[in-house]
Amino acid sequence: MTTMVETGPLLARLLECRGLGVGVVAERADVREGRLVGLLGGDAVCDEELLRRLAPALGLHASDVFAIVGAELPADLAPRAAIAQARVAPLLHSTARMKAESRGRVMEAARAMPLDRFEPALARRLFAVSRPGPRAVVVRLLENRNLRYAAAAKALYVLTLGHVYVSGATIPAMGAENGGPKPEIVAASAAAIGLPVRELAALAGVALPETPIPLHPAASELAQLVWEARRLSPDQLDELGGLADSLYRAEGAGSCE
Repeated sequence: MTTMVETGPLLARLLECRGLGVGVVAERADVREGRLVGLLGGDAVCDEELLRRLAPALGLHASDVFAIVGAELPADLAPRAAIAQARVAPLLHSTARMKAESRGRVMEAARAMPLDRFEPALARRLFAVSRPGPRAVVVRLLENRNLRYAAAAKALYVLTLGHVYVSGATIPAMGAENGGPKPEIVAASAAAIGLPVRELAALAGVALPETPIPLHPAASELAQLVWEARRLSPDQLDELGGLADSLYRAEGAGSCE
């Protein structure tokens, strides 16, 4: 499949932010330098192979590379059906309140769950509502984690210990041409996405927050849980949520003994 890429320059921003030269990245990805130059210039037709090769070269998930450039997400890289996203925020909330040992058990359980019959219902429309370009890149990366609208807003609230409180409608509005994400929302989103805030700010074309946003002490671990959750079915997320709730209740009961 080939895709016209209109936002290849966003990858150029990422390379600049990391201090990486085109030649270095092309060598890591084992692609011709001219091919990469065309993509970064935003005037090339690129195929899935190129974007997939760039992912390990940049230390990114393959689907995130597609999200950054605004290309159509292949079905095998899509998160679960949209119905699953309603389970993610409650799971995150329960796990965020736990002790480290219990969080580790939830993560182990998530990673051990098999990938059953896969129906990537989001693949056809994942980025359909997001405008292309830098203002919407945060939205696309959140959507790539099955965090859309209310689910994304709740995740940002949990990960920032309540310091970033926005409505679900704020999330898609970040992609509007006359809007764009505020620095504090970008910082919170970076925690959910698992990217350094300076890199996400560079991609979105916004300044860093004047004051660092407080984050949950286990924000990095919780972001990994969000990533694992994107591949699970609603039934699996219900099972995982049940485990999280039981572990949290057990911790509370133990503290009263």
